[in-house]
Amino acid sequence: MAARIPARREIRDLPGPRGLPLLGSLHRIGLHDSHLTLEGWCERYGPLYTFRAGPRRYVVVADQEAANVILRDRPEGFRRPREVESVFKEVHLHGVFSAEGVDWRRQRRLAVT
Repeated sequence: MAARIPARREIRDLPGPRGLPLLGSLHRIGLHDSHLTLEGWCERYGPLYTFRAGPRRYVVVADQEAANVILRDRPEGFRRPREVESVFKEVHLHGVFSAEGVDWRRQRRLAVT
């Protein structure tokens, strides 16, 4: 069964854990077992959910087909926060997982297989 992503869906409409003011759900995410927390939320909220960590809102995509749809629609339909690309360039780790725009189009086959 292929995942379907609606043509237009607001991030605020996605399910996810309720957070505290200012902290969001940051207090629930451990440094060494954050993956377990995210997996647990996936079981509870489904393969497409959102959470806040501090002032930032994150969208989690835990479905392979949905992830491929998103990756194919980048950068026009979906984009990482602008800071990701600049930080990765600054520490000389710029590549397929931080690229946007023309760089992403050139490298996307590495991520979308």
